[in-house]
Amino acid sequence: MSVEFSSEGSASSVRALEPTQDGRPVFEATHDGPGTFAGRDVTHVSTYVSEGQATGSFLGNGHVLITTTDGGATAVMTGHGAAVRGQGATVLEWSAFLVCRTRSAEFGEWDGRIFQGSFTMHDDGRVVQKLRLWP
Repeated sequence: MSVEFSSEGSASSVRALEPTQDGRPVFEATHDGPGTFAGRDVTHVSTYVSEGQATGSFLGNGHVLITTTDGGATAVMTGHGAAVRGQGATVLEWSAFLVCRTRSAEFGEWDGRIFQGSFTMHDDGRVVQKLRLWP
């Protein structure tokens, strides 16, 4: 069975945080929007913190709060990933692995399961996410 979370939202906040002790940049980004999870209409809020690397890539961790549009069920995806710069001034392309946690019966079969994800943050602030059940 193919289980997927997909969404297209917009960045609602990007903040520069305290740099690392060796001067590497650190930033936090939050985005939200509508989407689908396992065939259900949902909304989400995603936040991740990333640390710049000498190669120009980023390593980070993040959380995705997914809620059905009626508010009846929630799930949280937590994970780690890496990003490289895409084509464009501020485009970042992420690849990540996340674990799903929920106490909601509606999403219960996905509790503890791992998802592989891709996230693209575009120059215009648009963010496209896609998570698939792994393996």
